[in-house]
Amino acid sequence: MKRTIQYLTAGLCAGLFFAVWWGYSEEAAPRVLPVVVEPAEPAPFDPADRAKRTPTNPDAAAELRFIQTRDPRTNTVPRERLWAAIELTERLRETNQAVPLLSTFAERGPTNIGGRTRAVLWDPDVTNKVWAGGVSGGLWYTSDITTDGTVWTKVDDFWDNLAVTTMASDPTTSGGSRVFYVGTGEGFFNFDAVRGAGIFKSTDGGATWSRLASTDNSSFFYVQKIVVTSTGVVLAATRDGVQRSTNGGTSWTKTLGAGVGGGTVNNAADLEIAANGDIYAALGLVFGGCDGVYKSTDGGVTWTKQTLPGACNYGRIELATAPSDANTVYAATQSASTFGVGSIFKTTNGGTSWASPGAAPSAGAQAWYDLILAVNPSDANNVFLGVVTLWRTTNGGTSWSQINVSNTVLHVDHHAIVYRPGSSTEAVFGNDGGVYYSSNATSKNSLIPSFTDRNDDYNVTQYYGGDMHPTSVNVMLAGSQDNSTHRFSSAGAGTVASPAPLNCCDGGFAYFDQTNGNIAIGSIQSGRYFRSTDAGVTFSGATFLNNAFSGGALFIREK
Repeated sequence: MKRTIQYLTAGLCAGLFFAVWWGYSEEAAPRVLPVVVEPAEPAPFDPADRAKRTPTNPDAAAELRFIQTRDPRTNTVPRERLWAAIELTERLRETNQAVPLLSTFAERGPTNIGGRTRAVLWDPDVTNKVWAGGVSGGLWYTSDITTDGTVWTKVDDFWDNLAVTTMASDPTTSGGSRVFYVGTGEGFFNFDAVRGAGIFKSTDGGATWSRLASTDNSSFFYVQKIVVTSTGVVLAATRDGVQRSTNGGTSWTKTLGAGVGGGTVNNAADLEIAANGDIYAALGLVFGGCDGVYKSTDGGVTWTKQTLPGACNYGRIELATAPSDANTVYAATQSASTFGVGSIFKTTNGGTSWASPGAAPSAGAQAWYDLILAVNPSDANNVFLGVVTLWRTTNGGTSWSQINVSNTVLHVDHHAIVYRPGSSTEAVFGNDGGVYYSSNATSKNSLIPSFTDRNDDYNVTQYYGGDMHPTSVNVMLAGSQDNSTHRFSSAGAGTVASPAPLNCCDGGFAYFDQTNGNIAIGSIQSGRYFRSTDAGVTFSGATFLNNAFSGGALFIREK
């Protein structure tokens, strides 16, 4: 479904999609509210981390999504028809046949709220240019991330539903011939994850893109990480192991996974390249069994398993290599029992031995879902750790300090931390709130770096559901993933308000009484509903309905 609230911006695409999907069926599917299934998480700006997300009940969640999206004639989910519809729409747009229909639709935004961002990349050729990808909002770029009021540009209207999760550049190319790769599909088993459509490639610096035909298959439905070596070899961490290409993605070979390269599971979580070209891979996610860390010294052809201390009692593993020291690598493991960070491991001799430099911080019980490490380019002992909250060590992991404890601008649930090439102080952070910029990210003179949000016109907010006022066409209510419930009141794309007590947490379903538009219902996680008598401008602080129950309310739950 379209994740930015709009009167179906890509209306023709949506229409064609449903025509291709449902048109030949003997009977149309009944209208249902759009539902994605989501474990609960903390209030968006709550540094206390008072709510926990846990990966429970995945079978029920998958069953609900299947029922809502299946073709009743074939009893399957025909995802392949979506891309066929998009390609047909592109052809129609090129011949101007799409213009009359598209002219009746207008995007609603919002323009002041970000959304879950896993992919961030500083452009290696253009000063201050940054690329960012929403997990169901497509790929965007800004020409100047350093300026307040940053303007974002979407790559393509028809990318808006793509779950962009990772982006990498080919260091053997440059300028107008720069090659970029974008991976899609959020494979961490969160219930609101959006399946991908493979890997996309640009050979002209990001001006145009095409999907690699070799990735139009189940091995590339979920791409967690892409890296490109100094010789142009491409490696992708997927749910089908580590895939390797030596011809720019024309073909791929699985070199690490279950029964391949010494691996025991296929779920690949991360890939990192050290300063000397050595490659480190992490196998294991919250489901699918414990595995570990592997190292390759031949460009990903062969792998050697690393010996981490203790028992294999973890799921997902996040890696980070030190740009200033090829022998220093960090690994953060997700505890299989608490779902938080179980251990921080470190090697200073290129993997010959690993040790725990100190206890992992209590950064939130969501390391299976949000987990990121980043090492300062000039200081191997200065490391960021992002889970629900953001932490930093300046002594190589012996101790950690929470960064955003008194900086409420920074959103929770961290997924990406990327330094500007050549800088040890400027960095961009991607989280459930969108994109944030810091000019003193690891300044020795600043205990708590400063952050500014860069989400104006970065329209990637994810919505679980919404409703329109029965007579006031510009008024809508919609509940979003980790960014509260919003009230839209103006024509076109613009800012939104978040009325209390819906200005927290995950927004849920929202409704207007269709005979009396002054009556509105809004909800937040765990099935708590609140009532408005002034068309959603204000809501009663008392719960109108508390539908919380064990297992959650339609899988948007608080634990």
